[in-house]
Amino acid sequence: MSRLLYDNIMDSSLLSVVTLVVVFTSSSYSLSSSSSSSSDVVPSPSFIPPFTDCIQSRGRDRFYQGAVDVTESGAVCMRWSEVAGFEERYPGKGLGDHNRCRNPDNRIRPWCFFKNSRGRTDWGYCDCKQGSVRLQGGRSKLDGRVEVYLQGVWGSVCSDDWGDQDATVVCRQLGQGFSGRARSSAPSPRGGVVRMHWGAVHCQGEEPDILHCPSVPWSGGECPQAAAVTCSPMEVVPVRLVGGASAWEGRVEVFHGGVWGTVCDDQWDESDVEVVCRQLGLG
Repeated sequence: MSRLLYDNIMDSSLLSVVTLVVVFTSSSYSLSSSSSSSSDVVPSPSFIPPFTDCIQSRGRDRFYQGAVDVTESGAVCMRWSEVAGFEERYPGKGLGDHNRCRNPDNRIRPWCFFKNSRGRTDWGYCDCKQGSVRLQGGRSKLDGRVEVYLQGVWGSVCSDDWGDQDATVVCRQLGQGFSGRARSSAPSPRGGVVRMHWGAVHCQGEEPDILHCPSVPWSGGECPQAAAVTCSPMEVVPVRLVGGASAWEGRVEVFHGGVWGTVCDDQWDESDVEVVCRQLGLG
């Protein structure tokens, strides 16, 4: 019999689960109920490094769905809707009234249309490093001033309204399994000149990378403090599905204090299911 470990759902950032059944089917999640047990095997989480979906979006049925919108030459992408008939030619491939890179025709890498120097419509492969982040001037690789790669140049972010939700997105982008704490730093510790990309960033904390967060372009002037973060490893609670008809469904159990157990189902919903399935590497 499973031991009841928690009365309430844990915070989703700690990969929360409850005493219900998760059923994984293709790219969707659903709920059901169950009551049986399984062997005590601690599962290992499956993580995807940031931006590999852009770099490795090759082959049939591998379509990039990210936020990069600049070509390798630095040209800003056109909206797909600006090219007559193209959306209709490739329905259901993520095109629309936006200018984010896609590969609807199964090209080896994401690409987009852009206006060349003669004002004509051209196309080019996208810069998959666009929106990458790094930390500079800190005490370790997980601490320092935030720099973002945009249009081929690394630049800082002013610390206006900078908070833990923004820091969490940066730390998640640097490597899965890290939580973030926001802080501020001198824009240039050594007195040099540092380029500013954004005056502010407004993340909700759930975005996959900083390009998905609303941002305010830097308008010049003085920035007294630049955005910085300290990243810390997150506790990952082992999770398993038991008693289901297959490896993709069953009652959710977590491993805590050396014991596998279940969680009361108060307020259990699809969001919690997605967290469980993502930790199990099921999409």
